[in-house]
Amino acid sequence: MRLCYAACLVFLPLTSAVVYELSEDNFERLVFRPSTSAAFIKFYAPWCGHCQKLAPDWKKVEKAHGKSTSLLVGSVDCSDGPPQPGAGGPGGGGRNPLCDKYKAMSLPTLMYFTGGKKGFTYEGNKTSDDLIAFAQELSSTCSPSQLDECTDAQKAWFEEYAPMSVEELKTKASDLSMGGEMAKMQMMMLQMQMQEAYQKDKNMKMDAYEGKMKKAGEEIDKSWEESGSLRAMRMVLKEKDGGAAALTELDSFDAMDMMMGGGMGGGRGGPGGGPPKPKKKKKKKAKKAAASSKDEV
Repeated sequence: MRLCYAACLVFLPLTSAVVYELSEDNFERLVFRPSTSAAFIKFYAPWCGHCQKLAPDWKKVEKAHGKSTSLLVGSVDCSDGPPQPGAGGPGGGGRNPLCDKYKAMSLPTLMYFTGGKKGFTYEGNKTSDDLIAFAQELSSTCSPSQLDECTDAQKAWFEEYAPMSVEELKTKASDLSMGGEMAKMQMMMLQMQMQEAYQKDKNMKMDAYEGKMKKAGEEIDKSWEESGSLRAMRMVLKEKDGGAAALTELDSFDAMDMMMGGGMGGGRGGPGGGPPKPKKKKKKKAKKAAASSKDEV
């Protein structure tokens, strides 16, 4: 029954009160279609306690914006993946590949898309009022060339960013975006280190990690506070000649890949940062070679 319900929703127009249950089959087709100017997506799992707690507030978002002609509100069930050998649960399903693709590490994860293929994590308060207000901002027609629905803050950002070149905007947007992503990665690494330390010694105090966790948290909060200006930069870039290519380059940056040694062409510095330096092979020391030769004799 659930599969039929999800499939049927795909064919309903956005003008009706639609709740989109997104899957690999329809995610890109719906979220990135030209008529969808923005999307607000919940990544969740039915067994997740925090997801269950969020559910009533998210229902209010769906109800408030279900008839939007510009904003798509949808959900991705992270437990609804292809069957895995030995996996438990109904049907032996695994993790939904969409949740790995969009880095939904913890659940629930709320993400928004505002043009381009890159999703951004919502880090604000998760009360219904805050979520609905943010969704309203996403569904707004505000842009540098259409200021009717823009807030005073957005108008001020447009005025500041409009004179800047595409390269200047790309660099500024890259710095903001990379700072937030790196802070999240740092937080995740610290949590992994704490878990590993706890497994080795359950009586171990975690005081040494508290300062680092606090600093990472502050960086994440700072990044969220600056997310409005980042969205404004992207709007300005979208309307500039050559801005579309800059947005594509910005969206190809992945903090996790960079930390794992891969990353996009920007390498060390993110978008436009140049290729990573090749690692030099270590030469064997002459003394060790001589000693080895002496032993053989």
